[in-house]
Amino acid sequence: MVAIDLGLRALVCSGLRDVRVRFRSDNQGCVQALKAGRSRNFVHNDILQRLSSFALKHGIRISIEW
Repeated sequence: MVAIDLGLRALVCSGLRDVRVRFRSDNQGCVQALKAGRSRNFVHNDILQRLSSFALKHGIRISIEW
């Protein structure tokens, strides 16, 4: 989940705005948490909230697949 957060920040730093970004992950728990918008893990929920706020601020739509 942290890798997705860092990847998204790197894309924004490179100038991307108002786009759809597709991430592919081999971590099924991460994929399910991002699709659901929540996790049972408190730390993951904090990262999800930060990730969603950041993406919304920059007009980025996130999609993820396993």
